[in-house]
Amino acid sequence: MRTFKAVRKLRTGSPDRSFSAMELEVQIASQAGVGVIRCRGRVIYGQEASELIRTVRQLLETSKQIVLQLAEVTQIDSGGIGALGEAFIAAHNQQAEIKLAALSPRVAEVLRITGLGQLFDRHNSETEAVEAFVRPSRAEAVL
Repeated sequence: MRTFKAVRKLRTGSPDRSFSAMELEVQIASQAGVGVIRCRGRVIYGQEASELIRTVRQLLETSKQIVLQLAEVTQIDSGGIGALGEAFIAAHNQQAEIKLAALSPRVAEVLRITGLGQLFDRHNSETEAVEAFVRPSRAEAVL
């Protein structure tokens, strides 16, 4: 399991200004062969949204099944919505799939309002989302 902490410091303008930290922590794990990305903090325009899409693209190099766990995401804005849309397209272009898991109430509401939630298979927990990849579909079970 790899963890990327949100402690990157970036200058914010003039030399006498303080540094601002990226406010997104991303953790990559694997469960039953499924890639899992756990996010904590804010998925907002700027470094945070860029970090999320970079992490998704990196994981797509090794996994065609990804769970994006968003239980601890406290804020999402248009930049974060754009990053989720970009992640969906990147996965689709590589014949991969991303499932969303454990959506925080705020994220669930924003996905509902924007309609973006309809693109993703959503699950109440990370375990449920992983199991959805692992267990055979009803169509496969019949064959």
